[in-house]
Amino acid sequence: MSPPENKKVDAPPTPLAAAFDPESCGTIFGQVCWRGELPQCPPFEAQGPGPDKKWRTMMVPDPYQPPINARTKSVEGAVVYLESVDPARSRPWDHPPVRVVAGNNAMHIEQGDGSPFSVGFVRRGEEVDLVSHRPDFESISARGAAFFTLLFPVKDQPLRRKFNEAGLVELTSGAGHFWLRANVFVSEHPYFCRTDADGRYELKQVPPGEYRLCCWLPNPEVARRDRDPNMGHVIRHHHAPPLERCQMIELTPQQQARVDMQIGSKIAP
Repeated sequence: MSPPENKKVDAPPTPLAAAFDPESCGTIFGQVCWRGELPQCPPFEAQGPGPDKKWRTMMVPDPYQPPINARTKSVEGAVVYLESVDPARSRPWDHPPVRVVAGNNAMHIEQGDGSPFSVGFVRRGEEVDLVSHRPDFESISARGAAFFTLLFPVKDQPLRRKFNEAGLVELTSGAGHFWLRANVFVSEHPYFCRTDADGRYELKQVPPGEYRLCCWLPNPEVARRDRDPNMGHVIRHHHAPPLERCQMIELTPQQQARVDMQIGSKIAP
C-alpha cells in the first residue's frame, strides 16, 4: 500500500479548509464488489482463558474475513479514500474520535454511534484512546505509521496515544491473542469512508481537481504463523499484504461522479 501523505512528523494537525469552497465541491460515490471466487476463511484454533479463567482451546473467526454478499458480491467495510488532497481546499475534519477496544473475541474500533468497525480514521496529530476489556493481561502493539506497545495489566483502564505520522497503522495483540487485530488510517484530510452493507460508498464535499481514488481491504490470507517455542501453540499471524485498487479521477466543479470498483486477491493493482 502507498499510505496517504506518508511523512514522519511530530507537529499539530495541518490546518484544514482555509480555502474551502463548498459551492464548487462535488461528490464521488459508487459500489465496491468482489471479483473472483469468494475467499474461504475457516475459523482459527486458539488457546485462551474461558469465563472461569481456565485455559482452554477455542475457535475464533478470521478477523480479516471480508463481509461479502454471496449473491451480489458487494463488499461491506472496504475503505475508499482519496490521495493528493490539498488541505487548504479540504472540508473540515468531521470524523468522530477513535477508541480502540480489545475484547475476548475481537479488536474493534468505536467511532461515532452505531456498530463498531474493524478500521478507523484518525487525523494526524490527534490522540486515540485504547482499552482492553479482557479479563487477562493484554497489550496492544502498533506497526506501520506508528510503532509502540501499550500494556494493559488491568481491564477497563484506557490509555491514550497520539498518532503523529500519516499512513496506515495495524494494531494487534502483543500478548499472543493473534485473532485480535484492527487498522487505523492516519491522515491529513477527511476524505475516507467505509462501504455499507450493500458495498456503497460516498465521499462528499470534494473540491474539484485530480485525485487518486483508492479502495482498500485487509487480506484474510495468512502468510505465516509464529508459534510459542515451549507450548507450540500459535501466538501470531502474519497476513498477506492488504488488497488495494486505485485509479485516477478528475472531478469538475459540482460534479456527481459515480465510480464503481472491484477488489479481490486476483486483481492486479
